[in-house]
Amino acid sequence: MHHAPRPLRRTGLRSSAGLAAAALLVTGLTTIGTAADAAVPTTELGFEPNDLVAVGDAVFAVGSDTVWSEDGDEVESSHGYVARFGADGNPVGEPLDLGDGSTAVAAAPGGAAGTLIVVGSTQVSGEDEDSEPATVGAIWTVDADLQGQPEMETLTDQLNDVATRGTTSAIVGTSSDDGWVSTGQERISLGRVAPQVVAIGRNAVFAAGVTWDDDGQGIATAWEVTEDGAQPVALEEEHSWVSDLVVDVDSDVAYVASHAPNWYENSGITVLDGDDQTFVELETPATALALSADGETLYATTASDTVEAYATDALDSYDDDNPAPSSWFDDLEPDSILLGANGTVHLADSQGKRVATLTTPAAPANLTAAPDSMSTTGIYASWNEGKHSFELDEETPTDYVVTVRNAAGNLVATETTWDQVFSTDDLAAGQTYTVTVTAVDGAFASPVSTTTVTTHARFVQAPAAVTVQGSLTVGSQVSLNPGTWEPGTTLSYEWYGSTSEGGGAIGRGQTLALTAEHLGMTITGVVTGTHPDAAGVTLDARPGTVASATLPALPAGTPRISGTAQVGKTLTATAGSWPAGTALSYRWTADGKTVAGATGRTLKVTKALQGKRIAVQVTGTLAGHRATVAASAPSTKVAAAPTAKQKAKAKAKKAKQKAKAKAKKAKQKAKAKKKAKKSRRN
Repeated sequence: MHHAPRPLRRTGLRSSAGLAAAALLVTGLTTIGTAADAAVPTTELGFEPNDLVAVGDAVFAVGSDTVWSEDGDEVESSHGYVARFGADGNPVGEPLDLGDGSTAVAAAPGGAAGTLIVVGSTQVSGEDEDSEPATVGAIWTVDADLQGQPEMETLTDQLNDVATRGTTSAIVGTSSDDGWVSTGQERISLGRVAPQVVAIGRNAVFAAGVTWDDDGQGIATAWEVTEDGAQPVALEEEHSWVSDLVVDVDSDVAYVASHAPNWYENSGITVLDGDDQTFVELETPATALALSADGETLYATTASDTVEAYATDALDSYDDDNPAPSSWFDDLEPDSILLGANGTVHLADSQGKRVATLTTPAAPANLTAAPDSMSTTGIYASWNEGKHSFELDEETPTDYVVTVRNAAGNLVATETTWDQVFSTDDLAAGQTYTVTVTAVDGAFASPVSTTTVTTHARFVQAPAAVTVQGSLTVGSQVSLNPGTWEPGTTLSYEWYGSTSEGGGAIGRGQTLALTAEHLGMTITGVVTGTHPDAAGVTLDARPGTVASATLPALPAGTPRISGTAQVGKTLTATAGSWPAGTALSYRWTADGKTVAGATGRTLKVTKALQGKRIAVQVTGTLAGHRATVAASAPSTKVAAAPTAKQKAKAKAKKAKQKAKAKAKKAKQKAKAKKKAKKSRRN
């Protein structure tokens, strides 16, 4: 067999996924860093797939079956192949053999509908009978049905990559003298270089490869090719190899994956944005790249058998604490990636001679969101089955990324969860928010499901307090008097009982029949009012402890509150007249709700109580009697603390009154003195 040039990239070959018009995946996954194991169906091939390309609804893998000599220096035989797959990844027909002595290194959609362009090499006969066959570059135009003999054009140079966009095509190759890029009919020399990959942007063609310095050292380099020629851009000086290149066709921002001679030494991605160049170091070298159709997510196959997803607007934000979302493949070494239609992802494993197809998660279904029924700052959302993760049957539940944005588009809440429900209570009252949910499986995400929700602007109008009516004795019945609520309010009733050993719910409904099992329990009745146009309110009443019916009720005093209901002031409770020996305890309430820790005769009025009505409940216990609870009338609404201006005004008024009183007293004293003097004269 004859010597033939090895392809520049036997592993980590380029993907044309960045050029696939059908690529559609969700982007911006900066909040997820957990890896997902992925077991995907694969199709075994008889050759090493070097590239993947989509043409219409079909996916094609191109590559070669090359047999090398034992010392690895000679090709004993080689055949280039093109294999076709449906959008679902299932093979269609038999692979097309490009002939004995051929290799296929890259492909792109053809200029004519239903065709693809394949570049590689082939062998041609020598000039005479004694000459050995020569290896030359080859360009095949292949019908998408893989029927018939493809058209072939040969060049004396080595061809390394091809890209197309619409009717524009670009090929990079090397000759004995230089490296070059061909755009249509024009061939542009790049100098003493080896261009490896090419991509087409909106206004320029981009190439990347290796430039040789005077000492023969390779330097990773990119070129931007326009009508004015090719402008070289040296990448990281330590890098000597380029793995792949993709371009955002809307912005002409290019992404170049490169690495040093030692793969795991400072490998990364260089972002070329006009005259700006940004290098982002990666922990593991990228072997191939793909860009989502909207340009917001960059996918990379890596030397660690993973696919990783990077938000392009936050490439430099990933680190050990915020790793990129990734999918690890247990039995697959992906080194080429194609984003297909309808959420499919195609991966080529050249070492394993196979192609795998996986489907990204479906968009969450039946997404709904509603304001929290008991809050003006909360919302509740659910999707799919609306279950918590522990209720799901899946062994490894799907991750869901939930975001909440305000009307200005600012992110106000986010969470990554296994649940199919989400809630937050950190929003503003009466505001409209957009809720999005994305299903995520490692590096791959579903389309976004979106809905809007408006928080309640106010609380339902409720009474200051509710009361319990009836005797707290075994055999009696007590009922909750809810007071007057806003029209349209739905009321629900609950009863709780507690002892020194604990407590819990003991009944529902407006009335409760007291039985022997309630004896000794301290009873609490709870009324909850909900309204479709307002946040709900819960009020409770604690009338006392259930006693035996044989014990007489303890006569109660009439509690009163003295003091000013104002922030910063102190209120004092007077229990009223109770029988001698009665033990009294106090519980302060604000709008019917217990004030935590307020169990003394006095209450320091805090800012948290502003606008609420304060009352005190006094519980009396006396041996031989049933405990009795008596409540004071509620105060006026707690006023705000006086401002500095108000304090100064009050102080001035007090000083004025004091001066006026002093003057009056002096006047009275002078009048009395004058009267006494007159009396002495008479």
